[in-house]
Amino acid sequence: MKHTISGHNFHGRYGITLVGPAEGFVLSRSQTRRVERALCPSAPDCKCGGGYGDGPDADSARLEPYGYDKLRLVPARDE
Repeated sequence: MKHTISGHNFHGRYGITLVGPAEGFVLSRSQTRRVERALCPSAPDCKCGGGYGDGPDADSARLEPYGYDKLRLVPARDE
């Protein structure tokens, strides 16, 4: 299933689509790097952390920390 993560942060609008199980999943290292680049195109020198701004859109999938250095995708409510 395709999951879209979108919103607005310090750098402006962002959006990325990841493919994985409908119930959510732990991101691979490659997926995590893609998300990090989408949230902060100025990395590695930027210190924004991908935050600030309005945050994710209401219909966006969410990311939550999972363990020490991983992220888990939580599907959007209406998917």
